[in-house]
Amino acid sequence: MRHPRHVGLAALVLAATASSAFAQRSVNTGAGAGAGGFWELGTDFIGFTSRSFKGGGSDTNFGFGSGNIRAGYFVTEVISVEPTLTFSHNSSKSGGLSSTTSSSTSLGLEVGLLYHLQSDNTQAQWYARPFFGLDNTSSKFGSSPSSSFNQNHVGVGVGYKMPSMMNKKFALRMEAAWTDYLKSGANQGSTQLGVMAGVSVFTK
Repeated sequence: MRHPRHVGLAALVLAATASSAFAQRSVNTGAGAGAGGFWELGTDFIGFTSRSFKGGGSDTNFGFGSGNIRAGYFVTEVISVEPTLTFSHNSSKSGGLSSTTSSSTSLGLEVGLLYHLQSDNTQAQWYARPFFGLDNTSSKFGSSPSSSFNQNHVGVGVGYKMPSMMNKKFALRMEAAWTDYLKSGANQGSTQLGVMAGVSVFTK
């Protein structure tokens, strides 16, 4: 007859423990969490990249105004799907009297899957972001006809979001990412390490 009482006591203890854990999780998730269904909109305003070309050579770039526009949708409290539009334009002029102008323009679409290590976006958050994308680059050198090519890329980033002390819906976002640009036609591809920083605003 002692076993049923022990089982009943154990069930009460487990129920109390589960209730306490659920209440604690509710406190930890905060007002900015929930079950998803909200957006993170943002842009990256500063970036540094170091790229190594698989056919030989490398380049390094640092600049303000990266031209990235992000729109991430939270499907759960810790997972968001984030498309990003990217745009860049470079031009240069060389030579004296017979100067030559060269330019290149790149437009891309990237999709990332962000996994956040905790669910409250009103608190500091670490996240991991695997991603893939497609870029179209067109270039022109002097009087030569312009040329263009498409190139796919895949990569992974690790980042940190730090909410504003004045308004928790705004956050500073920083990320370090590794990207592999795949071979496309005569383009042998490249690998890139990059660091970028920007701002985000949450709709919830």
